[in-house]
Amino acid sequence: GYLGRSELPEGLKALFRPITVMVPDLVLICENMLMAEGFTEGKVLASKFYGLYSLLRELLSKQTQYDWGLRAVKSVLVVAGGFKRLEPELQEEALLMRALRDFNTPKIVREDESRHQPSSKAGPHSGGAGADVLREAGQSSGRAVPPEGGAVGGAVSYSSLRVRYGSCR
Repeated sequence: GYLGRSELPEGLKALFRPITVMVPDLVLICENMLMAEGFTEGKVLASKFYGLYSLLRELLSKQTQYDWGLRAVKSVLVVAGGFKRLEPELQEEALLMRALRDFNTPKIVREDESRHQPSSKAGPHSGGAGADVLREAGQSSGRAVPPEGGAVGGAVSYSSLRVRYGSCR
């Protein structure tokens, strides 16, 4: 039983039928979600994705903010699908790795950073359109334009907000 919970009385237990609960096949779920998001290499990417999430679950320390379950998997794949729709010409593996990096890196605690290294296949974080928006806003308002690194840093924060909460508008 659960801590602080009492057992059901035998008379009440007799009214319930036993059921069998199975663990979902996350590779198959990932494959279907990737295909639904427009990925053509869904089968290969799903097995790689599940392998990576299994390794992260096993290797990283136990933290309350770490979620390697179906809800987190779905969120990452939906973000990857958004990237796919925005940039369909890029390699699918790079798009998935970028979604994994953007979604998981902010959660990683310092003691686990050595075990969690974002893939170079995702490419450097350029800040995307967010960095351009920050530079244009600085120029149009007559304020100092942030240096290259500062604009990218602000855009990375903006990108993290978009990944977590959807559109920030």
